[in-house]
Amino acid sequence: MFKIAEDIANSKNISKGLIEFNISKIGKLPYKEANIYLFSDGEMKGIAFSESGWNNIEIRDIWVDDVIYLNPLLEKVKEIHSEIAAKITVFTHDSDYVKHLIVLGYELVCTIPDMPKNGNYYGLLNDKPFSTSSYKFSTNKIYLIKAKKILNEYYKSFNLEKKQYFVYSIKKNDLLVGGIKGSFSNNYASIDTIWVDEPFRKQYLGVRLMKYIENVAMDKGINNLLLSTCTFQAKIFYENLGYTVVGVIKEVPIGSDDHIMTKKI
Repeated sequence: MFKIAEDIANSKNISKGLIEFNISKIGKLPYKEANIYLFSDGEMKGIAFSESGWNNIEIRDIWVDDVIYLNPLLEKVKEIHSEIAAKITVFTHDSDYVKHLIVLGYELVCTIPDMPKNGNYYGLLNDKPFSTSSYKFSTNKIYLIKAKKILNEYYKSFNLEKKQYFVYSIKKNDLLVGGIKGSFSNNYASIDTIWVDEPFRKQYLGVRLMKYIENVAMDKGINNLLLSTCTFQAKIFYENLGYTVVGVIKEVPIGSDDHIMTKKI
């Protein structure tokens, strides 16, 4: 009756389903993206690709020519997003960045092992008010191509794999009733979105989607899964499937906590 299949065409509809669920629980909150570049003596010395929402700024792509530029770069990120978020979370594979950020007062909230194999992925949190800097900054799109080239070269030193994105839907006949989205890379299946339409919940469709991705991951030789879920979403559901919490970002969104969870298969 229900069938799971690869379904890139329904990617936006699956995302929309989860967004509507979140809005029904916490309301519609502001969102912002900003790519920020730091310059010194006319040269690009720092890059941060950032987004904010739910009281948190998230950075998953960051590079500096020297760790001395980390603090002014991140303070500028905090300033640009200050109307939306009071916290900043930085994710990085770079242990030198981690050491420097801890000295700056960042809290190590999670360490994801073997991502990639023989390496770690770290999450660090700071909730202090921003301070201003004398460096020159820009958010101009003309720097994007150069920034991506720099990031690609930087990431080569960590032996990171290019992400393979996936989208699978579950349908009843031709009716879309749910789906799952994410990516495979660096020894992990990272799940970004899972959604089941409300009339079809409590029929184990979410379990079927999660088990399906586990099987696809194992076929690719991947034995780890990663996701995050907020208190109002599905933490218990994932715990029942064998996921464990490896990090918590408190009050994201306000009144809830964001739980980073992993599972080994």
